[in-house]
Amino acid sequence: MDARDASRGIVLLLFALASAIAVEAVEASNPSVAIADGRLSVAAQDVPLSSLLDAIGGLSGIRIELDAAARLQCRAELTTVTFTSVPIEHALRRLLRGKDVVVRSGRDVVAVRVYASRGDHRPPDARGAPGGRHIAGGMDVEDLSRVKRLHADAIGHPDPQKRSSALGRLAATADPSVVMETIVEVLERESNAQVLERALDIARDQEALPVEPLLNFAMSAGLESVRIKAIKRLSEYAGADGRVRRALRVLTTDPAPGVRQTAQQLLDGRPTN
Repeated sequence: MDARDASRGIVLLLFALASAIAVEAVEASNPSVAIADGRLSVAAQDVPLSSLLDAIGGLSGIRIELDAAARLQCRAELTTVTFTSVPIEHALRRLLRGKDVVVRSGRDVVAVRVYASRGDHRPPDARGAPGGRHIAGGMDVEDLSRVKRLHADAIGHPDPQKRSSALGRLAATADPSVVMETIVEVLERESNAQVLERALDIARDQEALPVEPLLNFAMSAGLESVRIKAIKRLSEYAGADGRVRRALRVLTTDPAPGVRQTAQQLLDGRPTN
């Protein structure tokens, strides 16, 4: 081997080593997970969902518990996703869309319990409600169609009494995750006090309550009586949550006198009317 061949061999070896190091660097940063001020940023490409959830849980201290079937599903599910500075609760629900999820907010952490999606044994039309929402397993096509109609009526029927009624019937028949996502949509879109109060009454009976959407609603410039009810729901469910306590302090200076009074009473631990 002459000097030229030896030099060429060394160059090729160095190139191969550099490529291997570059691949390792890419793999080490995939997924990339960052948390700041209660908001999650994620960049992942073809990563098992279980690995992504483990990375989020390890960095944030959030307890993410998967039942055995969900763990198997998440290991097999490759995820490619990118988002920046999304509230943690919203981000987790986005990542876990299509599965049964129970979210619990506490003072320091959010506990998440994940159950496997149960759509594999059903026909394709029975695997999700509008917008990719998950419907409880074992539901036949007729039941699924009824839930879809109730969801559509709760969101868009021109008669507010019909919207309110549809919410009540949906809460009695649909999967809890569908109910809560519908309530969130109502809080974001609805202007009728009767429908909003109905949504908040139903939210009170749910095991998991979406804290961020309720906070956004309570801090809005909407109807005073409904905002007061939202504040009370938040205090009942997550009164020790730092986000709720901070919101209550802000609301003690709200232009609406009833909101100011209720926020101060809740901060002081006094009963409200």
